[in-house]
Amino acid sequence: MLKLPTLTKSSQHLATGHRCQGGFSLIEVLVAVIVLSIGLLGISGIQLIGLKYNDSAYLRTQASLFAYDIMDRMRANRAAAIAGNYDKALSAFDPLAAVPGTSAPVAQSDLYDWYRKLNSELRASGAIDCNNAGICTITVQWDDRRAEEKRDDTRNPNEYLKQVVVAGQL
Repeated sequence: MLKLPTLTKSSQHLATGHRCQGGFSLIEVLVAVIVLSIGLLGISGIQLIGLKYNDSAYLRTQASLFAYDIMDRMRANRAAAIAGNYDKALSAFDPLAAVPGTSAPVAQSDLYDWYRKLNSELRASGAIDCNNAGICTITVQWDDRRAEEKRDDTRNPNEYLKQVVVAGQL
């Protein structure tokens, strides 16, 4: 019986004219690295935007907590709140104001603590307005420039101000 020669891989490639690829070429690796780099840049951009919005949400939450804090203090001292001892216009904290002593009225001490917290933790200002019926409106205002998509220093600084307004019955 006549035995036909068996073809090895190298002889098969010579017969068909095709070569077997043995690995990746340098261009394929370079393209893969570029695609991966673009993807990682996109992910880092999304992370940066998320951090900005997270910071803005944190500030808004803190402002709400501080507004409810002073509302609770006023509920504990209802007579002074209705008398207008807590009423303050929207203004920044005055660090040169005297620290209330032990003989200071509770309202003055509460306001000092509240303004100190607003300034130290939010760099914010606050306003309180109560009427004779015991309905109070508390406003906390802060600069939220960091959350802006495009920061423009030529814009009016008041355009970056954000507010939380809480109204409630004492």
